[in-house]
Amino acid sequence: MAGIEVTEFRPQRSGALLGFATVEIAAIGLTVRDCPVLESGGRRWVNLPGRPVVDRDGRAKTEDGKRVYVPMGEWSSRRHADRFSDAVVTALINAGDLDPPDPHAPVDPPRQQRQQAAPPPRQQVAADLDDDLPF
Repeated sequence: MAGIEVTEFRPQRSGALLGFATVEIAAIGLTVRDCPVLESGGRRWVNLPGRPVVDRDGRAKTEDGKRVYVPMGEWSSRRHADRFSDAVVTALINAGDLDPPDPHAPVDPPRQQRQQAAPPPRQQVAADLDDDLPF
């Protein structure tokens, strides 16, 4: 998608993690490093980077055996987050860093759809976005 460029991808498979991407949003002069690229339940997405939560002794906090992370930034809306994520995943596929999705793979509904009333499908959400986004 226009406005997003993935300048680096470091594969690092571990559970849902596929690797880390460095993303440039030229229109606003922003480079975001170490964006985790994830896959689970037939879905792929990209988050903004996070840092591990540490306890008073400086040890990484864990829950259910997994490290707990706090985001280093956040989007002003779920729509912006989805648009960013979709643009980065598309750029990674176009660059050959990720394989195209298997159209026959079963897809789990996103967590928010499982827990709440279903929001509009993602295709409708993307169509409703403001056109002033640089991606």
